[in-house]
Amino acid sequence: MHRKREIKLMLSILSILAMGLTVDAWAGGLPRHSRGGPDGGPGPGAPPHGFAHFSRLAERLIYPCRDDCVEAQHTCTETAEAAALTCAEQTCGTTVDAARADCATERRSQACQDAVSALQTCIQPCIDSQSSAVTSCLDTFQACLGACIPTPTPTP
Repeated sequence: MHRKREIKLMLSILSILAMGLTVDAWAGGLPRHSRGGPDGGPGPGAPPHGFAHFSRLAERLIYPCRDDCVEAQHTCTETAEAAALTCAEQTCGTTVDAARADCATERRSQACQDAVSALQTCIQPCIDSQSSAVTSCLDTFQACLGACIPTPTPTP
């Protein structure tokens, strides 16, 4: 039970870092330069500047497509995290047990540090797979958001 928590904590930290990349898109839409304005600001037909002033409920009602993208991103990232956790548990169970035993009494001991280093080495392929999956999630998220932004109709 503790092993699962420890691995989940390590993978959660990585997921939080990856999710931080989505904050700009979630809170403020795409970067200004991608909206098409000549001065880098919103171009014609771009959503209003400053999504952050909307409540989450109002934003979901006004921009349901974008909300669907955010929900899909969360699901995709959670799936990647769960897969990495399963990978680490199945691949590195004995290494986790050894780290738990070596770190049980003193987290700063050399034995604990060596065990944590061995664990990090062991779970690295799982982390790499998670990183690739999260990158794919972010690419899909960006494409989804891009599809939500209406294309401006040229006026004569």
